[in-house]
Amino acid sequence: MRGPPQELILTDDDIAEFQNLIVEGAPDECWSYSGPKMQGYGVFRASNGVRYQARKIIYAIAHGDLPPKKFVRSSCNNRGCCNAAHLYAGDTASNGRLRDARRHHDAVLAAAKVLPRKLTENEVRSIRVRVAGGVLQAELAKEYGVTRYCIEQVVSRRTWKDLP
Repeated sequence: MRGPPQELILTDDDIAEFQNLIVEGAPDECWSYSGPKMQGYGVFRASNGVRYQARKIIYAIAHGDLPPKKFVRSSCNNRGCCNAAHLYAGDTASNGRLRDARRHHDAVLAAAKVLPRKLTENEVRSIRVRVAGGVLQAELAKEYGVTRYCIEQVVSRRTWKDLP
């Protein structure tokens, strides 16, 4: 898929088939591509046998031809996103700046090293009762600030084994 930019050559049937592979959500959400993917990017094979990135097709339909020396970027940083509102033309320099900013942000979060949340005995008892009463583990995980896996371990008594 890398190499010199290729002109999009799509028939009306190609476009109709392609649009059937887009799973739309709310206007501000990422829209997914249900067709094949390469490294997280949607890929569409046109009737002429040429493969195109799904985001490039969406961009062309919504915004027109991609300017020279530009490539399609997404504001949401989701490789699979096909929401035209999230797509824009970027260049290598801006891509590098955004990548560096993301790395800096990730390093700041890693340096903070937020300690895992520990549950109290009363919370464990309450979790077990509430799950038995039908409350979803995912809801409890969010409420107590732990992972669903942590709640699952509590409910199955893999942790807190000695607590009735």
